[in-house]
This record gives sequence, structure tokens and C-alpha cells, in this order.
Amino acid sequence: MAESLRVTRPGGRVLFSSYAAAFWLYTAFVPELERLVREGKESGDAQKASAAAALAGKLENALSTTNHQWYLNQMDPAEKERRRQQMEEFKQRYGQ
Repeated sequence: MAESLRVTRPGGRVLFSSYAAAFWLYTAFVPELERLVREGKESGDAQKASAAAALAGKLENALSTTNHQWYLNQMDPAEKERRRQQMEEFKQRYGQ
């Protein structure tokens, strides 16, 4: 993976990796932000609703970048096909 990143400490223990960052981003952080937006909009409090709308806009802007389009299922069809082919090649190579 050309875009992977690992930070290790002496002895080889991994302190940070791009996989770990992505895992927590998409499984914990983004869902938590989405929950805050939903609850803010449903609260009936004008200040919370305004903050929720601002947060929703920032989250949408961040997730609309090319690095996150797959998460919203907005990936370019050619890129989607390229990734599907890579996955098939991997499965054939490693028998999965």
C-alpha cells in the first residue's frame, strides 16, 4: 500500500498506522459526529440546531474530498473498477 504510514518506537512496536487512523475515523469518530448532528437538529434548541448545522456542513465538506468519497459511495466509477480488479487479483494470488 503506497499510502500507508507507520510510526514505530524502538523495538518495533507500532504506535500509529494509517490503517488504525482510518479504522477509528470511520468506525467511531464520524458516527459520533453524525450522532451529534442528528441530536442537535432534533433537540428543539435553536443554538444546538445551529451548531449541528455548522458541524454537518464541516463534516460534509471533509467527507466530500477525494480521499473519503468511497465512504459516501461517491467514488469515480473508473476508480471503483480499478479497486475491484485489484481486490480480485489479491484474492487469486493469495487464495482467498
